[in-house]
Amino acid sequence: MRRTRMRILVFRNGGFGDILTTGPVLRGLKQKFPDSEITYLTHWYFEELPRLLPCVDRVETVQDFLPPHPEFDALRQEYDLAIDLTMAAERSPYLEQWNRTDAMCDVAGVTPSSFLPEIKLEREPVNPKRIALQLSGTAAERCWPMRHSRRLTEMLVEDGYEVVLLDNEDIGWEARGVINLTGRCTFIESVKAMSACAAVIGPDSAMYHFAAALDVPFVVIVGAYNPALPLKHYRKKKHRLAYSRIPCEPCFLTPRCGIQPEAKEHRGLAPCMRSITPETVREYVMELLEHEPRAVPRRPSRHRLPNGTGRQKVLYLTPTFGCSGGIRVIFEHCNRLSRRGHDVFVASEDGSCDPSSSSFDLEVPVVSPDDVPGLRPDVVVATGATTPWTVLRWALDCRIFYLVQGTEPYFQDDAASMQRAQASYRLPQLSLVTVSPHLERWLKEHHGRDCELVENGVDEEIFFPEPVFEKQRARVLIEGPSTVPWKGVGDAFDIAGDLDVEVWRLSPTSDHHPGIDRLWCRPDQETVRRIYSSCDLLLKTSYMEAGTPLPVMEAMACACPVVAYDTPGIRQHCRHEENALLVCQGDVVGARHAVARLLSDGGLRARLAEGGLETALSRFSWEEKVDRLERALGLVADA
Repeated sequence: MRRTRMRILVFRNGGFGDILTTGPVLRGLKQKFPDSEITYLTHWYFEELPRLLPCVDRVETVQDFLPPHPEFDALRQEYDLAIDLTMAAERSPYLEQWNRTDAMCDVAGVTPSSFLPEIKLEREPVNPKRIALQLSGTAAERCWPMRHSRRLTEMLVEDGYEVVLLDNEDIGWEARGVINLTGRCTFIESVKAMSACAAVIGPDSAMYHFAAALDVPFVVIVGAYNPALPLKHYRKKKHRLAYSRIPCEPCFLTPRCGIQPEAKEHRGLAPCMRSITPETVREYVMELLEHEPRAVPRRPSRHRLPNGTGRQKVLYLTPTFGCSGGIRVIFEHCNRLSRRGHDVFVASEDGSCDPSSSSFDLEVPVVSPDDVPGLRPDVVVATGATTPWTVLRWALDCRIFYLVQGTEPYFQDDAASMQRAQASYRLPQLSLVTVSPHLERWLKEHHGRDCELVENGVDEEIFFPEPVFEKQRARVLIEGPSTVPWKGVGDAFDIAGDLDVEVWRLSPTSDHHPGIDRLWCRPDQETVRRIYSSCDLLLKTSYMEAGTPLPVMEAMACACPVVAYDTPGIRQHCRHEENALLVCQGDVVGARHAVARLLSDGGLRARLAEGGLETALSRFSWEEKVDRLERALGLVADA
């Protein structure tokens, strides 16, 4: 009498990578029960893949991705053995400590001869000058920033490669050397296209499992997940791991940066993924393809100007210590020059020796103006309309600069002070340094002076996306003191007041307005980051900004979209519809429409947030600005 084959039901609901990695479980079951027949139960969307697994005899499907799954409960009665790998693989003890394949094998009670995935596909003929790039992962915390993918693609094309873009969503990306297959292929078709490439790059997603199964060299970009776990069984495969450790990783199922795995607008915002640079990934690819690594561009070598020990003594003179963006920039200059080995001091023209009123950190000594001549500084930097005249009275034998951060004459109280401020720009003893292209042009056109441009930066170690404050409805952030008319805070109150939103305000003063739900008065910078990151937009309605305000730059760095009045300073870094929405000065109705539009259009918010973040990461580095500052002040010279 013919013996009936043992019937086994295996349930794994998806996704593609998870189903492929059940292959070793199936292999172990076949080895343990050689005459068995295995039926694979999965969601109908993934039905094509189990048919390509070597040990699967039949495929059944379920209709719903999330439980309950009555199909499994009904079918299991008909089988000798039923194994639910969906639930087994998702149990947190396994995710925290085990490789997922190990966890599923443990639940199934098998030890396969090999833990490597297999698939009934042949690798396509390989084009040695073609590289595949998987653009995103299934969860937001696994996604590499799109700007990094674009930069990596540009570098690979420069290296003579074609780049095949893969993703399940159509990405409108056409460029030289790019083959865009996003949203245009089934997943299995994408796998076949990948197999024809010399290598594949991507985040922790399905594609690298298929690369391992088909012996395609791969670079996997891992952030929140412990890299030792998913790659445990791939050590003999030709691969590289791009993993830049930061203190909060790995965080697995509970990202501590506030990233919500299902939120598309959070894709590419995880600090761990942002910290992995395109240059690093490109070097790994070249190693896989056994090319000589491209030399990493280095800054030009420098030598100190002749000055004994090479250290320069630098003094910044401020009119006063107050809580303003200008003082913040001065303190950043001082702190960063000090960290580079210079002896830096600060003096306040009003004689104050307590910088704490500014609410910003200062890491250098404060001296009295009366003590400055005795310091014998090498460089003095004046920073306000009255300070150049004070510096000249000291009659110092040193280099003197005037840091111009605004159109000072327009902020004077009387005609005499205005004329004196205008005259300060024309003092021949002072070299000019300014913070914006607009001011650079203004000084040339109105005062005939050339100047060095040293734009402001943002501290990327402080300002990055970190949404932590929960909200029940849309949240608008207003910044600035209402006591300074040209800051336009009253306009912002009017704009937000007629909208169904929660209104937060950042201010150096504690004056309250009835339309404000929460007032933050001089919070520390860590809290400021969380405020930006937790708001849907920053509303900035200044009428006069000669340079991009620091709050706008910091908001961009925290992926907080910006709606602002269109001023020359705002245009320095803000581009309408690209990384911000700009409206005409004083157009309260237009600004209210822009805010409402941004709040109602999640796609627009995500695009502007990504554009702002890309602007911040590519243009706001303080280290690059201080390089220019050192050269402008003559503290270093190019070799």
